[in-house]
Amino acid sequence: MNRLFVYGTLRSRSNHPMQRYLARYTTSVGEGTIRGELYDLGNYPGVWVPEGGTDRVVGEVHELHEETAAEVWQALDTYEMCGPDDPEPHLYRREAVDVVLADGTTTNAVVYVLNSLPNHAVKIPGGDYFERGTSD
Repeated sequence: MNRLFVYGTLRSRSNHPMQRYLARYTTSVGEGTIRGELYDLGNYPGVWVPEGGTDRVVGEVHELHEETAAEVWQALDTYEMCGPDDPEPHLYRREAVDVVLADGTTTNAVVYVLNSLPNHAVKIPGGDYFERGTSD
């Protein structure tokens, strides 16, 4: 699967260098939401997917270009510190999710989700990283 759901520093509204990298090697599919809870972890967010949860997380879906997909996944794993060379336990893992796009259709994508919920995590009401009451 070469679709990625992003919800924080990798979204188009971000001015993060990794977002600019991602923009070069992907095509935007559109905005959408996934089932889960969004948490502020300080300088970045994390998605927690509780069993039976009904909250939604706002983000975007990007299609990785086939010719560079393996390289981009490796760069993303390094960025999220969950690659094979990163020490365990990893904060994030990749997980396949259903995304409801803005037009009401559903697609599948990979999202980086939290392996566990850190004690310092603060839930972001409404599930939108850019609407949390602070600026980037």
